[in-house]
Amino acid sequence: MGDQAQRFWDELAAVYETAARPTLGRLVRLGLRQSPPAVISDATISGWLNRRTVPGPAHTRYFLAMTAFLQAEAGRGPGGYAARPEEWWRQLLLRARQDRQGSRGGRPARKDPPHPPAVHPLAGAMPDALSTLPAPGPRLVGRDRELEALLALLRPEESGGTPSLPVAVSGLGGAGKTSLALHAAHAARRADWFPGGVYFVDLHGAEDHPVAPDNAVQALLRALGVAPERIPPTPDERAGLYRSVLEGTARTRGPVLLLADNAATSSQVVPLLPGGPAHRVLITSRNVLAQLGAQQVRLAMLTPEASLEALDGALAAAARDDRRLAREEAAAREVCRLCGHLPLALQIAAALLIADPGKPVAELADELRDMDTRMEYLEDGERGVRAAFDLSCRRLTGEQAHLFRLMAFAPGPDVSAETLTTSHGGPLPPRAVDALVRAHLVEPRDGRGRWRMHDLVRAYAVSGVRADEELRLRCEEARIRLLDHYGDRVAEARKLLLSPAVTPAAGGFADRDAALAWLDAERTSLMAATAWAAEPGHAAAAVRLALGLGEYFGRRRLFDDAVVAYERAVRAARLLGDRFDEAKSANNLGVALRRTRRLEESAEACRAALRAYEDVPGTEEYRARTWYSLGDTLGKLRRFDEAAAAHGEAARLAGRAGDVRALARAENGRGYVLLHQGRFTEARTALERAGALLEDGDEPFLEALVVNNLGRVLRHTGHPEEAERAHRRARDAFARQEEREAEGTCRNDRALALADRGEFTAALEEQRTALALLRDVGERHREATVSHDLGLTLQGLARHAEAADAYAHAAALFTDLRDHYHLGRARERLAAARALADKDRTEGTDTPPERQEDPA
Repeated sequence: MGDQAQRFWDELAAVYETAARPTLGRLVRLGLRQSPPAVISDATISGWLNRRTVPGPAHTRYFLAMTAFLQAEAGRGPGGYAARPEEWWRQLLLRARQDRQGSRGGRPARKDPPHPPAVHPLAGAMPDALSTLPAPGPRLVGRDRELEALLALLRPEESGGTPSLPVAVSGLGGAGKTSLALHAAHAARRADWFPGGVYFVDLHGAEDHPVAPDNAVQALLRALGVAPERIPPTPDERAGLYRSVLEGTARTRGPVLLLADNAATSSQVVPLLPGGPAHRVLITSRNVLAQLGAQQVRLAMLTPEASLEALDGALAAAARDDRRLAREEAAAREVCRLCGHLPLALQIAAALLIADPGKPVAELADELRDMDTRMEYLEDGERGVRAAFDLSCRRLTGEQAHLFRLMAFAPGPDVSAETLTTSHGGPLPPRAVDALVRAHLVEPRDGRGRWRMHDLVRAYAVSGVRADEELRLRCEEARIRLLDHYGDRVAEARKLLLSPAVTPAAGGFADRDAALAWLDAERTSLMAATAWAAEPGHAAAAVRLALGLGEYFGRRRLFDDAVVAYERAVRAARLLGDRFDEAKSANNLGVALRRTRRLEESAEACRAALRAYEDVPGTEEYRARTWYSLGDTLGKLRRFDEAAAAHGEAARLAGRAGDVRALARAENGRGYVLLHQGRFTEARTALERAGALLEDGDEPFLEALVVNNLGRVLRHTGHPEEAERAHRRARDAFARQEEREAEGTCRNDRALALADRGEFTAALEEQRTALALLRDVGERHREATVSHDLGLTLQGLARHAEAADAYAHAAALFTDLRDHYHLGRARERLAAARALADKDRTEGTDTPPERQEDPA
């Protein structure tokens, strides 16, 4: 091959690759748009791009128009391509023609081979080692690990005659499979691992008409130097010649690397596999080609950091002074997230920013944020994410496509087999989901029976459904089935959480642990389903679902989730005009807000619940509970007079309704408030009334709560021994119930009673256990309280430096929780403890020995 022709093909391949390899059909249409039209076949263009021919004089006008188009496309990409003038291309073409010694079709004059034929008599002379690789494209970002893995698999080794396994790179459309494979192939070529040549064939597997295996064999035979007239007439003969030529190449020059890009099926690749052990085959496909027995490399999305680097690199290549990403880093990261860290989507996002230098990154992020329209924005005029996904979906059967859409509409980041079966309305079609996994439209999540879908794939599927009324109605019916199923399962689980001894329903959860395991597994999906409350057709079912999750939220301490679910339920109930469900949801919201220390909001939610209950007759029992919730919140706000009044109203309503449990709870709440007001005699009376109401033992949690509060009254009235016994009794009761937060609180209260008796070491042990319990459940406010009280115990032992550390930790937590009252007390004690610790250091004294042990 002449140097001038080689240079021509290298330059043409480089600009074609940088222009993102437009289809041959598109280049044909480019000719037809000329005036007058340039009629040219895709086979002719393919010959130029695949180094078989050089354009003849009749094609000069079209060739110059094509290169101008390719250069314009290359300039739009992230590589910073600098276009060459038309005259430069004209001269390059002229020299290439002269080099190839032909003017009509650009083919070289053929001569008889100067040396004997190779292995197969039809093969002809072996040419020098070739490479038909396209240019690798822009710098590879975020794929170092995958590139190293590919190179390790491709590196030639002594195989002892055993054929080497092919290597298959699979992944979602737009994940960068071809780019990775090309970079690996170029790296292998530079390392001279394949002196026999490196060959590329695009199998067009995702298109309507993939390349037939026999056509691919013929293309490779020509690339390997077999003259067209020597290629046999039948597929079997051609396959035999192909293997024979590769065998001869291995003997005379060394191993070759074949890159088969964009394969559709294993059967498309099998005829291309060499028979000998020396060669390597690298395949890319949107599908997992399991039947090949290949070594699989599955391409995931880029990491967030690599996505940002790719976006930044593309903009910097286009204009080095473009500082938009540096100025708007948060918005740039959001763009990367909304692109799903998919390389193709990132390239399109970069092109949109490059095309509009004045466009803020935040504006692009806003455009991409709506899932319904995201596909419309991820298109730059030439490339589109929708088009890439269309190619992946066009081979799905009707059943597979329907399951694909159901998965997209399922709530949450992943979907279980149970959820999918419910949405489908019956057993899943055999192997249908496996087909989606093989196509990388979904991927397994945490073992068998759960799958997840990439955000952009979900957006693609959702937009397709919403554009088709029949598909939309089918998916709406599936959502109705799923919400009803979720509501029934949650109601069943709630019964077991409330009463573990209840007999499980036939065909339901085996026990409470099984119910909790299901709730844990479906938690994100259940939360996402509560968002459907915003839609009138699903509002009632979503409210039922949110209210049914209350016990689960409390047991798992998912109070942030609870706030979100109940806010949605309140809005949905208002949408429906259902004042009763609105009131219940608002009351639950008030409780959740209190547990997250959003106390003013909690009080307002409780008042909203009371206003809603006023419109619903016969709700005294519910109103009593809400007044108790309000009183609890007001007590946390240290508005004790209002809290006492609220608990009084709760007691009045509970008594009128005959609700003993609610009455006992109200008396306990009133006793707690009176205790904090220093009205100890009244507090004890209220708490004893509460205890008397609970003598039947049906409410062990509330009973233990009352006992612990009585212990507090006893300690404040100078009865530490009785207080210690009360706290110990409550502690043990909560431990039996596995109520770790309440157990931690009782341990701290018992520690204070022990400290009052001078038993500081025993108190210290209880408080450290309490801290471990509270940290384990994530109860930060109580952790801060116990840490503060631990400081008191440590000061009782004259360990002032350690006490200062405990007060400092408490102060930090109270600061985060915005509890200014307790923060002030902690800071006062912190200052005093630090002063004593400084005095100890100044005087050179440590903890006095007599304070190391408890007195008597």
